[in-house]
Amino acid sequence: MRRGSLRRVGRQSGFFPDLERAQRRRAQRLQPALTIDIPSLRRHAQSQYYFLDDRERLDRRAREILECCKSYELAVGTGHVSWRESLALVEAARDIGFTRIIINHPLNQIIGAPVDALRRAAELGAFVEVCWNILAPGRMDAPELVHKLREIGLKQVVASTDYFRPYCPHPAELMRMFLGMLHEGGLNKEEVKQIAVANPARFMGLA
Repeated sequence: MRRGSLRRVGRQSGFFPDLERAQRRRAQRLQPALTIDIPSLRRHAQSQYYFLDDRERLDRRAREILECCKSYELAVGTGHVSWRESLALVEAARDIGFTRIIINHPLNQIIGAPVDALRRAAELGAFVEVCWNILAPGRMDAPELVHKLREIGLKQVVASTDYFRPYCPHPAELMRMFLGMLHEGGLNKEEVKQIAVANPARFMGLA
């Protein structure tokens, strides 16, 4: 059974389920940098949590997280939990009128969410993140990704880089490259602006 850990990432971000399983602190060189930014990671690096009960229903703690984030006007990112957990969180958020929830990199291999599930999540008001690394060499090509994004619904898609390797370009340059690849893959300029500017602004409550 796929499991995910529970993280509190600062006051502004609220609760964030799983942060790369604490980047496997014994094996990941990047871990020291992360623990500087997120001190609580040191205390909870090995803890994990699964948000669904034996009947695949969202459990009480997950619902409390959503209620808390709604009360404090915080955003929720689903991180590396399974796509089934993410969809359950989205459905529960809809039930309480909470819309500041985003499914993180669900098309990447680590999550592998089906397009139908993401379309359903978008219809319920959740945002769906798409990251540069899905177009990294050897992975998906841009036209295929654009096709999937159109199936999900561009209105709820948010573009990001989600990449922080020391040998990568600066995040701003990486975003420029990513948006250019999506444009070449079939998105027009207004659609690129929608997923890179308009949708993120709506998610953050700025528009």
